Amino acid sequence: YTPPALDILYFLQCTTTREFRRQHSLELYQLYHRILSKSLSDANFNPTEIFPIEDLLKSIEAYRKSSLFHGILNLPAMLIDGKKIAKDYRDQFTYEFAENLYLRDRSLVIRNQFYGVDAYRMRMVDAVMEFYDDFVV
Repeated sequence: YTPPALDILYFLQCTTTREFRRQHSLELYQLYHRILSKSLSDANFNPTEIFPIEDLLKSIEAYRKSSLFHGILNLPAMLIDGKKIAKDYRDQFTYEFAENLYLRDRSLVIRNQFYGVDAYRMRMVDAVMEFYDDFVV
């Protein structure tokens, strides 16, 4: 079992910017809850008894820190530019290289993406700064 808040938060963390989330999160949470409530009603359940929006919002607040942290851990690999990898490593892309990249050590590729792709670097910095601004300072 995973609380719906984790899915929502992780999805938004991985697919949107901090600015977008600041502007639209509440509206997206409400939309999610409306659709979930309709599905529960269609299944002959009472959504206000089973999962009121207040419970969803409390859960979102409770899981927000862990969601941001998981995003920081996973975004670097998720957002790697496949075309840049193909170009940068085409001569060394062997089975062993791929196995190492996907299963062991991504640090070289991530470092090259960070310093070589502005949008990637900005997204990584934004993710870390969001966590820092909201939970460290």
